[in-house]
Amino acid sequence: MDRRLSLTAALLVVLNGCSATPESASAVDAQPQPDLLTQAPWNKLNRPVPLYPIEAARAFETGCATVAYTLSPDGLVSDIEVVQQDNRHFGKAAKGAVRRWDWQSLPQQTLQQPVRVQTRFDFCFETERDGQRCDALTETFTCPGKDRLASIASVKVRP
Repeated sequence: MDRRLSLTAALLVVLNGCSATPESASAVDAQPQPDLLTQAPWNKLNRPVPLYPIEAARAFETGCATVAYTLSPDGLVSDIEVVQQDNRHFGKAAKGAVRRWDWQSLPQQTLQQPVRVQTRFDFCFETERDGQRCDALTETFTCPGKDRLASIASVKVRP
């Protein structure tokens, strides 16, 4: 009986030690700072907008997608997830754009710890004939985010 009790106690100590192992920086322990990218030096980062998804363009669909992601002090991006999307093609294009940005071009020591940020991507059409502007249209989109980028498709209407 004492031997079983000793074995059980030893097993509990080992299992407890396993759960105390520190994890790497992830979305869980990154500090949320959703508006960080609207401030210097972040606003100087070259962030090309995604191409308008061909599937959405063919269907003449407009909308938005917001993605959240973790930035590490060494300029790496991880844990990219779609927070909200009007269309799955918009979410996929937004995630791809964030992956392609050159985060390592930022000055050293820009971050002291991982941060969690988000960016909203608006996808809309501008037309020559009726002068429709994306600015007015994107105000009706419901995706969250103050850091906003627009992917604009121009439509030329044939007479």
